[in-house]
Amino acid sequence: MEKIFDFESPNFWSSHIELIMNNYIDDIVIQELREISTNDNKYIEIEDIYELTSKNIFNDVLEFTKENTCYIKLYHGTAIKNIESFLEYGLLVLSSDEKNKYIRELFNQKEFPELTDDILNNEIEKHLDFLGMKVRENRISFMTNKKHLLQNETHYLVYGSEYVFILAQRLGYEYKKFLEDNLKSTILTCKVPLKLLNDDFIEIVIKNIIVKSHLQIPTKAANLIF
Repeated sequence: MEKIFDFESPNFWSSHIELIMNNYIDDIVIQELREISTNDNKYIEIEDIYELTSKNIFNDVLEFTKENTCYIKLYHGTAIKNIESFLEYGLLVLSSDEKNKYIRELFNQKEFPELTDDILNNEIEKHLDFLGMKVRENRISFMTNKKHLLQNETHYLVYGSEYVFILAQRLGYEYKKFLEDNLKSTILTCKVPLKLLNDDFIEIVIKNIIVKSHLQIPTKAANLIF
């Protein structure tokens, strides 16, 4: 049976994870965490749990996820012209060249005759640092909470790729407005294998699994990029 971690429905998580959590977190610990959250008016972080329990809780949950075929339910927010492409190709990691090709297709010379290949390429090169390709190259951004995505990260649902959005801003208002008027807001619900995450992001996932367990205590929604 597949084990799928859903940050929005922690009660449906694997019973094995709950057993691990119960080895460390009892009613007393939960009450102390609630008091921390209430008195300090803060979100509970993994360090708060470590302080009241042990860092071994991380190792136990990590070991379980590595020994089992585990998935995590994540959301990807975007805006795109052709939604059917997701059905044909899935959610793809795009290289810089592929992103630039997509930009050229969006801002084609028929609708934007002033934006020649030379001008577009020069603008991309000039704003490369602002476009953040060193950070975003070969990565996909996910959210663990759909509501948080709809309330706080809506620019993805209006403009799609942040790479495209930043470039459109720097090209001029009409290009940004073109994205608003022509792209369709889309949220993809994805079942992502944990094995696709590198060690750093597995660590983020495990910490969020622990923090977003059945504690019913305010915690931040996680933004995962890989």
